[in-house]
Amino acid sequence: MKILLKWPPVVLPMLVFILQLLMGWVLWSLRQKYVSHADCNQCRGELVQSHKNAETRISELERGHTAHEAAAAYQVTTGDLEKIYGRINSVDRKVSDQSGELRAMRRELGLINQHLLEK
Repeated sequence: MKILLKWPPVVLPMLVFILQLLMGWVLWSLRQKYVSHADCNQCRGELVQSHKNAETRISELERGHTAHEAAAAYQVTTGDLEKIYGRINSVDRKVSDQSGELRAMRRELGLINQHLLEK
């Protein structure tokens, strides 16, 4: 019992000192774990600049997209080509019919001419 009474004056200050060191280390660790205000402000500035650059790029892309849509409105489509080919084919049929009629008329005129010359 006498031994236990001798130890508290020595052990208690040592225990308090160790606890204070431990709390100091915990507070130092917490300070190192979190970002300082200067680093946070620097990072925020970089993010703001990055967002401005992204907004500029997006607006450029939107303008380009609008210009592309306007140009695409005047592009030739497959439907347009089909209409053109259909019209060309109908004209070709009409020309073929007319050339056949002209051949027939030439033949008839040749026959009439020959008949008149033989009389």
